[in-house]
Amino acid sequence: RIILGMVALFIEKPESLTGFQQLVPRVFQVYLKQGSKLRAELCTMLFSGGMDADLVSRIREEDLLVTQEFFWSAPGMKLFGGHPDLHDPAKLQAIVEAALAQQPAIVVAFLQQLRARASGPEVDG
Repeated sequence: RIILGMVALFIEKPESLTGFQQLVPRVFQVYLKQGSKLRAELCTMLFSGGMDADLVSRIREEDLLVTQEFFWSAPGMKLFGGHPDLHDPAKLQAIVEAALAQQPAIVVAFLQQLRARASGPEVDG
């Protein structure tokens, strides 16, 4: 419950609570293992908080993204979490600049996600 409490605080105010990021990746190797009850609760909390359903599904089923510290950074949570600021060009630019300053891999992963979403499922004709 302490871990989920930290996640809840981090989601609410990612720029002011950086402690959860320091627990990654170990927290996912020990407490939030794939398929665990806590991981399922985490995903429910993220989805209820407005995070994109496809991203929550990736968090539930994959370790690759969630075990990256950059994902849990303030810019990472805004970029990957569907934050309302993404719809404001000036605010999006500020988020991307913050992500680039912190760790360029955040932006690369975000662009890969956008590309995958834009290409959608392939349809056989």
